[in-house]
Amino acid sequence: MTTPEELERLVDPADRSQLYPYDDGRLWYLVKNPILTLGEVAHASLLGDAVKLNWWVSNGDMEIYKSIRDVPGSLFLAIFFENAYFLKLYES
Repeated sequence: MTTPEELERLVDPADRSQLYPYDDGRLWYLVKNPILTLGEVAHASLLGDAVKLNWWVSNGDMEIYKSIRDVPGSLFLAIFFENAYFLKLYES
């Protein structure tokens, strides 16, 4: 089983223009909480942990979009895993 830490090692910076070619109807998870990691969210998605995902959405820790065009921001930390994209605003 893949751990959140293993998933976190897959994270790379990406700008919106790099992600446009992949705007193909998959889900985009935008992590807004600075403490919540992309690995944790990807892991919950991999396990199908709807309770955790719904909790994060209802608390404003993350948002789920159907298109990169709807996601606010232009530069992200990003991973693609299990048919979904996981993003966090990138501050260099």
